[in-house]
Amino acid sequence: MDANSPLLYPARTPAAEVYDQIVKDLQAAEASSNPVTGDANSDENWTLFRLPEIMLIYAEASNEVNGPTDKAYAQINAIRERAQLAPLSGLTKEDFRQQVWKERYHELAFEDKAYFDIQRTHMMYDLVNNVFVDAASKPNIQGVTFTTKYYIWPLPQMNWMQIRT
Repeated sequence: MDANSPLLYPARTPAAEVYDQIVKDLQAAEASSNPVTGDANSDENWTLFRLPEIMLIYAEASNEVNGPTDKAYAQINAIRERAQLAPLSGLTKEDFRQQVWKERYHELAFEDKAYFDIQRTHMMYDLVNNVFVDAASKPNIQGVTFTTKYYIWPLPQMNWMQIRT
């Protein structure tokens, strides 16, 4: 992609507005947490989202709604081009989904996203066999089998009490 190419994603969306507000809130909290300087300088650097993650989310969502469209291919292929990988084309909806998941696995490695991807998809990438498998049926590379109880988060006790009354 060169500097003159058009944007591959919508310029402003409701999600972008929410993201902007989160960033503003975090910046305000960081600035107020340093009463001496108040300059928002900190040794903490939290990456909430990187552009490749947003592009992969768009590609996956687009595929789920309309199948693999030109815009979905453009998103994933832009990431693959940067990594000097061959572009994807001619995939079925299921194959495209698997390729997006695989791209997320590689692109977002070490960013603490894999656990939430497993929760969301119930699938785990089997690196040795290069396929996705049911997360609760096969041990991961560390020998740990994901159990189904980790697919959901518990409801806090206070909420249970409110529901019962």
